[in-house]
Amino acid sequence: MDTNNYNVRTRKVSTSEIPELIDLCYRSHNNLLIVGNPGTGKSTIIKSMENEGYKVTMLTGSSTYEETVNGIPYRDSANKSKTGNDMSVYNVPSWLEDICNYKGKQILMIDEFNTADSQVIKTFLSVLTERKVPTQPDSLKLPDDCVIVAAMNPAEQNDGEQLIRPLKSRFMVVELVSTRDTFLDYIKNNHGSQKLTDDEVENLLKETELERWGTESSYTELNPRSFTNFIRALDAELVDGKDAVTVCPQLSMAFFGQAIDFPTKESVEAREQIEKQETIKKNPYPTREELEQLSDYDLEQLFQKMSTKFNSKADKVCLDIRDIMSARGNGNV
Repeated sequence: MDTNNYNVRTRKVSTSEIPELIDLCYRSHNNLLIVGNPGTGKSTIIKSMENEGYKVTMLTGSSTYEETVNGIPYRDSANKSKTGNDMSVYNVPSWLEDICNYKGKQILMIDEFNTADSQVIKTFLSVLTERKVPTQPDSLKLPDDCVIVAAMNPAEQNDGEQLIRPLKSRFMVVELVSTRDTFLDYIKNNHGSQKLTDDEVENLLKETELERWGTESSYTELNPRSFTNFIRALDAELVDGKDAVTVCPQLSMAFFGQAIDFPTKESVEAREQIEKQETIKKNPYPTREELEQLSDYDLEQLFQKMSTKFNSKADKVCLDIRDIMSARGNGNV
């Protein structure tokens, strides 16, 4: 049977769901594989688990050598083989020693998992299946309190390899989605700005073209990492006394190939007004909460429109408008 014809799907999650999934893996003794585009915050969200009581140890597949995971071999004259030669033994890798000596919840994070050398992949497979490095004694097995989390870009990116079948079955696999709204909290928590408020960062985010998130051009890509880098650069310019309205389009073009305007009070109000009008178009019978966001003029216009409709939904909107206008001290409707 050709299994390649199946329409296989991966569970899509946001960064905010990752901590809960790691806790689940901790409780159920499972491993987690996170697949996501570059710059979507895979390693950052894992590092942040230190704030949740986990110790985090990081390895990177693309830059990890066989000696890094297995240890460096040397001849031990105190131990002889059957032929009388010195035995070849391996020193204990520092990352493994740190994990085994730690008492408490911890995460072994293997980033860029599918870009590792084939010999390193074999060691990772042993770590996943037997929870030990093959060159090390059983006394140095990973403790039960250690969750193994791997992260990788989709296999078609950056010359990454498809995972071999013995590896695939060792993971609970999720895919990080790349949307503007999903990563708003990530950007807010990581931009480290001295000058920009969270509201200004959010408004800058809204100036970007939503459909471009996660897409790339010849030299740039719009993702949380590039946007965070852009925020840091803009912040540095503002600290130096530069004008945000002038430098914002230039910097944004350099970082992700889209010139965006710095949101002034007037532009933010204009955009919010458009969003309110779009909300009314999509929902002909707005809720009380949505009505409270409208200006008196918009409420008066909507009241006139609703009063010509003869159904219970329109009547409720009219009553809500009267209540809101009355609370504002305006009895014109």
